[in-house]
Amino acid sequence: MIKNILRFILIVLLLSGFNYRCNPSDTKLLDFEYFTINVPKAWEQIKLKGEDSYVGEIKIDADKVVYFDLGRYSNALNEDDDQEDYMIENGNIYLRDTPKVVKGKSAFSYKYLDTATEANLKKVRQNKIYWINIDGYKTKLVLSKQSSNGITGIYIDSLWNAGNSRDRFMMSSYRLTEAQREELISAFKSLKFCKAPKRK
Repeated sequence: MIKNILRFILIVLLLSGFNYRCNPSDTKLLDFEYFTINVPKAWEQIKLKGEDSYVGEIKIDADKVVYFDLGRYSNALNEDDDQEDYMIENGNIYLRDTPKVVKGKSAFSYKYLDTATEANLKKVRQNKIYWINIDGYKTKLVLSKQSSNGITGIYIDSLWNAGNSRDRFMMSSYRLTEAQREELISAFKSLKFCKAPKRK
């Protein structure tokens, strides 16, 4: 109980602008052309080539990276749309049952749980959603209830207009330690967006 209270207080402090790492010399500025971000000195910038968006990674350690996608089709981090443990259909929640082996293959079935009210969805969702402001943009911050098993990410629905569409931004990582999660949240808050990507 005390551990959960301390964890909640830490998240509130991070979201309210408290700088957990007080020494700015512990960080470095990464420039991704369209945005900049301050990260711990040990993290490394990795360039990737995307087909319809600007993508890249920041390497945290040998096992973990932070992935970002800036474009029209960036993942909105909607847990209900991309979930294996439960599904929502016709306004109802169904929980995944234990798999049954049929002809050597696992087959999943789902059992009715309840109607898909906000209160019932909170019970089955693995993530919590907070709304914060980053560089003047309304931002969805997604944090898993257990950092070591889930996501730490942000999503901005509209950075720049792109013709009849708009550019969105997603940055996330998975299975972080508590310390890594705190560092990533601080990095999120340092984001500064510079200019819209050029369209072909």
